[in-house]
Amino acid sequence: MTDRPVHPDRFAPAPTVRVESAAYFDPAPRLFDPSPTPVPPPDVSRVLIQPVVSHPADGREWAGVAPDPLAQRLAELTSGGRPAFDIPVARFPVAVTAAAACPDLFLLDVSPTNHMAAVADLVTAAVGHGQRVLVVTSRPDDLIARLPHLADRLGRAVGAGEGGLPPASAGRTAATLAAGERAVRCDRLRERLAAAEHADRLTAEEDAVKAEFDRLTERVTTEVEATEAYRGLTAERTANEARWLDHQQQRAAAEKELADLRAHPHPAGGFLKRLFSGGKNGEADAARIAALEIRLRELDTTRPPEPDAAFRDGRDRLIAARREELTVELGGRLDCLRASRNGTCEPVNQLREELAALDARPPALSAEAKDAVRVVVGPPAAVGFDPFLTASHPEATPRFDRLVWVAESGDDQFRDAARLASSWVVIGPPPDESYFASLWAALDDAPWTVEGDRPLARLNPVAPDRRPHLVREPLIDRADIELCYHDGDAGRELVEIRFPLAMTAAEARAFVAAELGEVRIAALGQAAWHEAADAVTCCWPAVGNDPTATPCAVDLGDGVTEHLCGHLTASVRFATAAGWTRESAADWLAARCHTSARTAVIR
Repeated sequence: MTDRPVHPDRFAPAPTVRVESAAYFDPAPRLFDPSPTPVPPPDVSRVLIQPVVSHPADGREWAGVAPDPLAQRLAELTSGGRPAFDIPVARFPVAVTAAAACPDLFLLDVSPTNHMAAVADLVTAAVGHGQRVLVVTSRPDDLIARLPHLADRLGRAVGAGEGGLPPASAGRTAATLAAGERAVRCDRLRERLAAAEHADRLTAEEDAVKAEFDRLTERVTTEVEATEAYRGLTAERTANEARWLDHQQQRAAAEKELADLRAHPHPAGGFLKRLFSGGKNGEADAARIAALEIRLRELDTTRPPEPDAAFRDGRDRLIAARREELTVELGGRLDCLRASRNGTCEPVNQLREELAALDARPPALSAEAKDAVRVVVGPPAAVGFDPFLTASHPEATPRFDRLVWVAESGDDQFRDAARLASSWVVIGPPPDESYFASLWAALDDAPWTVEGDRPLARLNPVAPDRRPHLVREPLIDRADIELCYHDGDAGRELVEIRFPLAMTAAEARAFVAAELGEVRIAALGQAAWHEAADAVTCCWPAVGNDPTATPCAVDLGDGVTEHLCGHLTASVRFATAAGWTRESAADWLAARCHTSARTAVIR
């Protein structure tokens, strides 16, 4: 019997696989279909690509359109071929081992209760491979407590949101700053202090503007009374009062005369008086009464406005116009101040104390001691602030071999942290499942998976927007097995088979092999060959040595037996009695084996 590695070029690009473990693996994976686009989806590109990067030391900027290494690698992984990668055999579950050995991007769907346990195993495995690891999590204390065996190589980065200065921790830590690091942090603190002082000034101006709003009525009245228009209203009011008084006097005199004539009319007289005087007194009174009535109607028609009412109307119009002008002016100033402040509300006194403490702190961490820090743990707020987590020139070598990003929050600092490492493990999903779901959809194309505890065989990839339109039909002789079709231009296409809850993964694979002649080998890591007189066996040590998986065997026919550990293939045995040789077995696997998994589910 000989052990010879399989050449990786002999295998076709392979989809991702799921693993399960009695410790914290969940056999029920997430379902996201592969993206057919050869470049990252738009929402993924939004997270991964950042055209301008600032240097922390001199403040210079390098502008360009080149994407991050992570975005470039994701575009390569989604464009077709996915090279398999070697997974050294370790004592950790196969998913953690695979993530620690992945040369680029790996996704772990982990339940929140097991985040820190999975990350601790992942960090230990990565350090065992000689990697320098950066872990970004909102719970750094929980993780540090799980890594006592790495205390002498453990560093801690603390962000602005945690007081600026990191507390002392065990072993050599990032809490002790070198002179250059202290200068960088002092510059950052001075920038934040200047921004906070500026924000305080803006806040004071904003309060002054609000106070002006409170005194707006008094101010408007004072300003209006000092205007030429108001003085014109006052003069017009005086003239109106004179006209109003003259009008009232004329009307009162006319009314008095009319009343007197009506109360004491001149008698018309007898025959002789009418003969000699013509009755002129009575006719004159009637004519005068008619004239006075006409005069009163004319006075009523030409009555001038009441002086006080006209004055008040004019003054109210001036006040309303000025109030509107001042309201627009003060509102614009208030909006400008709020936009300039931009939500900055850091306490100035606290920043001054931190800066003074940092200036007085002696540097004690040499370059040699800093190199001994192999694991740096920090919160998302430390990205771009702590010297360990500050982006450098885009062409500089990444300072970490692997970034472990625990996606417990949004993606604000994810793209900045990705620049610090040459390979990445994203542990999710976050509460909103934003970018993690996009990355998963781009990388996950497992041929065998579980959906709601039901084994699921994926025969052809289905785009996410096509999944709601799949047609489901039960088998005629096995109503508990459901076939999923897609109706396309070329007709009906079988894309998935859903098996009942009681059917095991081994029974499902045997059914597909017997009924459809389809065999999908879902392995993980590098393979090794074992040749004996009765059989030729190809095995995957990373899967077969997982102590948390339950092994079982599947007869695929024609002398081929597949041995499973959970949802992964641990080995495939080819019986020599059926005519199999090493060369024919390798050709058979080359068309059916998938070993490029970059996703896994851990519970």
